[in-house]
Amino acid sequence: MECASCGADLDANDRYCPACRMPNMQGSRHPRFGPAEVDPGPAIAPRVPLAGERPCPRCRGGVHLRDHYCRSCGLDVSQLAPPPPLSRGGGVWTTPSPFTVDSYRPLSRLSLVIQCLVGVFTLVALVIVGLSLVLWRTLGETSIPTLGLPSVDADWVMLDQWVRRLAIAEAVLVGVICVLTIAWTRRGYRNLGCLGVTGRRLAPFWATFGWLVPGVNLIVPKLVVDDIWRASDADVASGSSRWRSTAVPTANHMWWITTIVALPTAALALATFLTTGDRPVDLAEIHATQGSLLVLAVAEMLVVFAAVLFNRTVSSVTERQRARAARLGPAARPWLPTPEPEPVIAPLPSTAKGPVLLHSAGTGAGAGRY
Repeated sequence: MECASCGADLDANDRYCPACRMPNMQGSRHPRFGPAEVDPGPAIAPRVPLAGERPCPRCRGGVHLRDHYCRSCGLDVSQLAPPPPLSRGGGVWTTPSPFTVDSYRPLSRLSLVIQCLVGVFTLVALVIVGLSLVLWRTLGETSIPTLGLPSVDADWVMLDQWVRRLAIAEAVLVGVICVLTIAWTRRGYRNLGCLGVTGRRLAPFWATFGWLVPGVNLIVPKLVVDDIWRASDADVASGSSRWRSTAVPTANHMWWITTIVALPTAALALATFLTTGDRPVDLAEIHATQGSLLVLAVAEMLVVFAAVLFNRTVSSVTERQRARAARLGPAARPWLPTPEPEPVIAPLPSTAKGPVLLHSAGTGAGAGRY
């Protein structure tokens, strides 16, 4: 008898082919089939929370420090116990450590000064917007028969002088804010090493000089600020580079793009307007001045928008570093071996007079002294 599938030799008593396991339906013993196999379904691997995360009581998914609801099942986790420490060897170095020459210094004071100056700058920009619109409307109401009037207008001169003063104040505020922002970026980027962050893409050198090199200052400062925001996450374990895969908020991108577009545009519009000393009397001058005033108002509004977003970024980074420092806690000092005590040489007994013979081969009464 041959197998109908593979042609192997079969006996009449064989229920299955020993070569291919084909049922032998022609044999004297019919094959025996067991119950149908139950589909076990897809295997689901258990969820393991990452370092620094809390397990969700319902789905066992990872819950971050600032989460109010579970990202996987939506459970309210605001009342969960605080998460365990990130790592036993991690901590914040408030003094130079064996691993870095820097020490952690909070950004709160410097951030507060920057936010106050940005607030004053925002008010100045809003006043310039109002004055620009008033002057723009004044020129729009000028009719053709009145163009022969004298070019000196008391109201125009007063408003023009206010715009000049505010432009100077705005330029001074921009310079001071730029200097403080460079110091803030340098301090925040150097704090990362003290907060147990590894895998920084740029050297600390670029946190300062990246703002000063033309062309480079359009890209590098944004990368530095983004890395500061990502790496200051309190949920990332000490020594982990997982922070590099974190997405940056849209507000951080909008702040940078708006600043690059708004500041040069406002500067050019102010320069164009301030070159006109008196009120324009020619129709072409009126149209040119109206255009520069309208551009100035729009540019100053963009500057205000950029200032609000910049304040939000500064506040967010400061809070994230503060939360990470509080989460890590102070770093433990490295163990130093205790120096061995020096051997103490006992003084000679006070009863000994003269040299004492410690060993003598001789015997008798004279043995022991010489």
